[in-house]
Amino acid sequence: MLKIEDVLDYLGHDYPDENTTRILERLIGVSISYMKSSVGLKCDFEDEKCIQVQLFVIADLFDNREYESSKLTNTVKRLVKDFMIQLRLECPE
Repeated sequence: MLKIEDVLDYLGHDYPDENTTRILERLIGVSISYMKSSVGLKCDFEDEKCIQVQLFVIADLFDNREYESSKLTNTVKRLVKDFMIQLRLECPE
């Protein structure tokens, strides 16, 4: 299971402030939800591939936190589109 220390190491943050830690903890939750929706509820969160995908998702979302859509990377735009599709499929009408 991915830990905040793993994310901080991956992002190169040696001395994170409280705000950064809080954002990254939320993004870990987002990455878990993303993996469950993409792969299935039985996703193996100990698998190194799963951990790496989570790190990619977290890094891209963290590095591109702006709401202005013209500044978002194509990867974040694709993630947002994936999130929206997953939410539509998972949420009852």
